[in-house]
Amino acid sequence: MEKAFVFYTSDFENKSFCYLLWFQPDFGVMISKNDYLFVLLNSNYFGQKDIINIQNIKDNLKNQDLIVEFLLINQNLLDILNSLLTWFEVVLEKRYMTYSFYEIIKKNFGEPSFVDSYFDQFRKIKNEDEINKMKKAINITDEIYLAIQQMVDNWEIIWKSEREIQTFIIKSLLDNWAEKESFDSIVAYWHWSAIPHHQTSLQKISNWVLLIDSGVVYQNYCSDFTRTYRVWHKDENYELYDEIYQIVKTAYFMALEACKPWVPCKVVDKLVRDYFEEKWYLKYFNHSLGHGIGMQAHEMPIINIKSDYVFEENMFFTIEPGIYLPWKFGVRLENTIHMISSWSIVYSKVSI
Repeated sequence: MEKAFVFYTSDFENKSFCYLLWFQPDFGVMISKNDYLFVLLNSNYFGQKDIINIQNIKDNLKNQDLIVEFLLINQNLLDILNSLLTWFEVVLEKRYMTYSFYEIIKKNFGEPSFVDSYFDQFRKIKNEDEINKMKKAINITDEIYLAIQQMVDNWEIIWKSEREIQTFIIKSLLDNWAEKESFDSIVAYWHWSAIPHHQTSLQKISNWVLLIDSGVVYQNYCSDFTRTYRVWHKDENYELYDEIYQIVKTAYFMALEACKPWVPCKVVDKLVRDYFEEKWYLKYFNHSLGHGIGMQAHEMPIINIKSDYVFEENMFFTIEPGIYLPWKFGVRLENTIHMISSWSIVYSKVSI
């Protein structure tokens, strides 16, 4: 039996719709079978259907023979699915599938098969237009972090709250024509910097460590960037912080140097973990080394010890080693990286 791949979105979760259509529906289903792509859209998108660029879809899916058909869902969705899926084995995406939609498929078409994410194989490699948008997102992020660095250097950041810094980030990105944060900015002061995904709070910033992890969205494309600042004069923690910072900085440049086309992602992750183990800090590195980035802040490939991906030309990803000492502080350094023909390149001008 032939396979039909079924993709579902609601509440703006599956950016593969935006990748192909250049707008993000609040509800939609795509069905790919043979050389056909059926796009089922909420009838509210009647006007936008006529301005969708079919050639863009063919180019992105690398199939010039693809036949694209649009159906507006102004009738029972199940009736449409029955007419399209009755004679096919249904395959669903794990990453973006809701349980309710899975139950509909299972009840009417039998137990489906699964793939992790069908469109990632196309989305992970960026074309020239996507590259330019990624570079602009990085440029906007640079402007924000250069301003924050100046605030730190001039001690203007003292007694501001974490939330005030996040507000500054949001205002700055809007002033620079970005649309929004690529994720909720992490502004983590003092020992909260040792929590990799700290929730920004009203905590006031004083004479201690400050970690900021933030990114912007520019014309649907994301950046992701982390710097750790020492907001104090020398004290009893100065030497430990300096030691940890230098270890993380060395790990970052080791990873950057190792990232080359067709090198397995897990090899680079292991390189950093072996280095941290040598320095006796491996147990304090408790997340992956990095991840792909594009229309979403977290895409494929995941760069960890179990990854089956390799680095490829025109892939964008992050490198973000970190050491997190509970109840003391954490240090993370991160850039958005572009893999070119023979090595990886960093567009950011903000120093590590």
